[in-house]
Amino acid sequence: MSINGLPFKLYKYKGVSDGVLDGLSKGKVWFSHLDKLNDPYENDYDYDDSMFFSNLNNYLKTFPDKGMPIEIQNKIDELKWQKRDDATIIQYLERFSVDGGLRTQLDKIKKIIKNHKSSKAGILSLCENYDNLLMWAYYGDNYAGLCMEFSTEENADVLNNEKFTFKVDYNNCHYNMMDVFPIYSSEFPNKTQDDLEMGICISKIYAHKSTDWSHEKEWRVISDISKQKENPDKGGALMPFPGKLTAIYFGDRATSEAINSVKEAVEMGSYGYEPLYKRAKLRKDSFGIELIDI
Repeated sequence: MSINGLPFKLYKYKGVSDGVLDGLSKGKVWFSHLDKLNDPYENDYDYDDSMFFSNLNNYLKTFPDKGMPIEIQNKIDELKWQKRDDATIIQYLERFSVDGGLRTQLDKIKKIIKNHKSSKAGILSLCENYDNLLMWAYYGDNYAGLCMEFSTEENADVLNNEKFTFKVDYNNCHYNMMDVFPIYSSEFPNKTQDDLEMGICISKIYAHKSTDWSHEKEWRVISDISKQKENPDKGGALMPFPGKLTAIYFGDRATSEAINSVKEAVEMGSYGYEPLYKRAKLRKDSFGIELIDI
């Protein structure tokens, strides 16, 4: 596989709602913007950039590869000879920068990241397994919903593509600007917004959560949904299945009406194949799930 550690199947837990049925009838699934997900901490912090303004070496890394202009290098050497500290030298360079300085450029990047989060990037959250009891309770409508199984091998140009699919990294450290946008240059004013967005480290912005969430064993599909939204203010959009929908497992509390409505929606979708249907029954002899045919 092109992605290290990618399971053969990934799973989406949902309740049986009108939105889910609409998606199934179109061969699509809902992608949400980051600020619409249920963990507010993912979208609630700015990216620290202080390391650029307290350390001269970090600051100088932001200049173009073609090298430092000789007049600026001479001034840096003079200030160093005068025993000026890094912060003072950086303040001088910022004050006389012709393009507004690094602070202006980083503020621009932060705005682009914020816009990318809220209006462009859509997230499909998937789980490594179908028998996660907490996932059934939290996302599968307390066992009355369903779990969609997607293949990462069949019709999986998105799920098996490292440009779109990422394993969530669980740690308790916030990333800084050097992490999320590692390609800096004082040539920013000459770059387009698309150029700048290409420098965003997608995995560190969109696939990073606290260790408190590690039990979800999450993978994320990140895609540009801006053209698929019904209106610019919409918090997400329906997108084509990222891989073949190979099975649908219904929770132990799913009603016959819900099961029939799902089957009807799938039939309307005319995928060219039919997924397997099974009931995810709660085991009687131990905590866990067993699948039975329906």
